[in-house]
Amino acid sequence: MKKVSRILLLLAFAIGAVLFACSTQDKNPSCSDVPELCVPQNSSNFDGSHSSSSSEPIIVYSSSFNENPPEYSSSSDVVDIPSSSSIPEISSSDASSSSIATTPSSSSSVAISSAAVVVSSSSVSTTPTCVYQTSWCGGAASSNVKTASLNNATGSGICTFATSATMLGNFNNATVNGQKIDKCGNSGWGQQPCTTVLGSIAKADGGYYIYAPDYYADFTVTGGTPNCNSNSGNPTPGVSSSSSATSGGGTSSSSTGSNNSGTPSYTPTSPGNESGQTTQYWDACKPSCSWSGKGGRQSNACDISGKNIGHNDSDRSACDGGTAFTCMNQAPWKVGNVSFGYVAVNDGQCGDCYQLNFPNGEVMVAMKTNIGGINGKFDIMIPGGGVGDFDALTRQVTNSGVSNPNMGERYGGFRGACGWQGAGVANCVKQKCEEVFKNLPDLKAGCLWYVNTLGTDNASFNNPNVKYKKVDCPRELTERY
Repeated sequence: MKKVSRILLLLAFAIGAVLFACSTQDKNPSCSDVPELCVPQNSSNFDGSHSSSSSEPIIVYSSSFNENPPEYSSSSDVVDIPSSSSIPEISSSDASSSSIATTPSSSSSVAISSAAVVVSSSSVSTTPTCVYQTSWCGGAASSNVKTASLNNATGSGICTFATSATMLGNFNNATVNGQKIDKCGNSGWGQQPCTTVLGSIAKADGGYYIYAPDYYADFTVTGGTPNCNSNSGNPTPGVSSSSSATSGGGTSSSSTGSNNSGTPSYTPTSPGNESGQTTQYWDACKPSCSWSGKGGRQSNACDISGKNIGHNDSDRSACDGGTAFTCMNQAPWKVGNVSFGYVAVNDGQCGDCYQLNFPNGEVMVAMKTNIGGINGKFDIMIPGGGVGDFDALTRQVTNSGVSNPNMGERYGGFRGACGWQGAGVANCVKQKCEEVFKNLPDLKAGCLWYVNTLGTDNASFNNPNVKYKKVDCPRELTERY
C-alpha cells in the first residue's frame, strides 16, 4: 500500500510540474517555431533603412501565420502589430507617419505591415488651398472677410469678397487681391467700368478680395463664398501665370528663354498693313503708364525684388531715386507660336496692344506700357537691350548679388557690346544674359528670348522693321500689366 501511495505521489508531482511549465510558456512563437518570420536586427530592412546594434531577432507575428511574412512598409520606425481583429480604423487626420509609427517600449517591436493599417475612404478629405493672404486685408483672418452683396454701401473700413463689382466709386487706398486700384463704375464722375479696372487683376479663390481701410462709399458688388479649389487656372495676384515669385524677382517658366509649352490664348491673324521699326531697351524705370492721367489703362509697377506694388502716383520712379521699378515678369516670353511683351510707343493709349510680324516669321503681341517719341516706332522692352537715357537696372541687378554688372552699350545693350552683328554675336549676347541676370530668372529668360527668337537671322536681330496692327489685348498681357 505504501508503495502504491508513493507511486501516486510521484505521479501527482510530475503532473503538477508539467502544468506549471505550460502556464509559464511564452504564447508567442519563437524563431525555432517559425524561422521564416525572424529578421536579425543587425541586417537591413527591405528599404535599407533599418539597422540596430542588437543581435537579437525581431519576431514578426499576427493572430495567425501564413507561409509568407507580412509586407514591410518603407518606414524605419517600428510598432507592435495587434491581431487583425483588433486593428482600429483610423481617419485621414491620423494617417501621418508621426501618428502611426509610434515606437513602443516593448523589446518585441516590429516593422509595421502595410496590411496593418485600414484607412476609411469616407474619412479621407482633400484640404483646399486658398490664395487669400491676410496682408490683403490689413491682417484680417479669412473668417473675418465679408461675403454678402453690397448695394451703394458706405462705411469706414471694409474687407469683402466679391465675385464681381459694378461700382467702387469712392474710397482711399483701396486694393483688390493685394493690388492698388482706381475708382470705377461711377460714370457720372468719368470713372472707367469696373470690368475694365479689374480686368488686369487675376481672380483669387474665384473672385476679388476688396479692401478699403479708410472711408468708402458707393460700393456695389456681388458677394459669394470663396472657392479655394478654383485656383488651378488663376495665378496668384502679383505673380505671373508662368512664374512664382522669389526674392530674386521670380522664377521664369523658361530659364533658357526657349519656347514655353502650352497653347496661347491669342491666335495670330494676317499681318497688318502698317510698317514700323523696332528698337529695344530696358531701363527698369517705373513705366510712364503707371501714373494717372496718361490716358487709357494704368499699368502696375514693382519693387526692387520684382514684387507688384500696383500703381500709385506717390511712388517715385527708381530712375528718380525712388522705389518703383518695371515689373520683371514683363520681360518678353513665348507661349507656343506667339511671343508676348511690352513696348514704348507713341501710337494709341496706355494699355493698347499691337500684333507685330517680324521678317523671320515670328509673331509678337505687345502692350503699350510707356510712351514713345515717334509714331510707328516700337521700342520693345528687352532686358539687356540698353538702359537708354536712364538706368535703374544696374541698381536692381546689383541688389540681386551681381557686382559691377556690365549693361553693355547705353543704346544697344549687349548686342552693341558684342559687335552689333556678325559671327559669334548671338553667342556673346547669350553669355552676357547668363552672367548679368543669373540671379534674376525673369530678366534672364527675356534676354535669351531675344537671341533665340529674333536672333535667327540678321534682319530680325538688328532693329527689324515689322508689319503691325492694333488688336485686342490677350489675357497673357493683361494679367501682368
